[in-house]
Amino acid sequence: VERQPRRYPLPRACTIDHEALRILQAAGVMTDHADLFEPSQGERGGYEFRNGKGELLQAIDWNRAAESGWANTNGFHQPDLEAVLEELALATPGVTLHRGWSFHG
Repeated sequence: VERQPRRYPLPRACTIDHEALRILQAAGVMTDHADLFEPSQGERGGYEFRNGKGELLQAIDWNRAAESGWANTNGFHQPDLEAVLEELALATPGVTLHRGWSFHG
C-alpha cells in the first residue's frame, strides 16, 4: 500500500553506505544494478574528526573498500533505486502494489 499515486521524481537521499549496499546485495539488487552506485573517492574521500584546536582525533579513509567489499560511501540517484526496488517487488509472486491508497487502523 502506497499513499502516493506515483513515485516521487526527486531524490531525498544521495549517499548510501557499504552496509546498506550489503543488504541490497542480499535482496538481489546489486547483481544487475551495481551501476546505480558511484563510490565516493578522491581527494575528499574521507572524513576527519578534529578537536577545538584543530588537532586530528580520528580519520576515516573512504577510498578503501569496507569489510563488505563495497566502497564505504556511495553516491546514487534515489528515484532510480526506488524504480529498481519497485520492479523487484512486483516481480515477486504474491506482491501487488496499490498506489494512491492509505491504511488507517
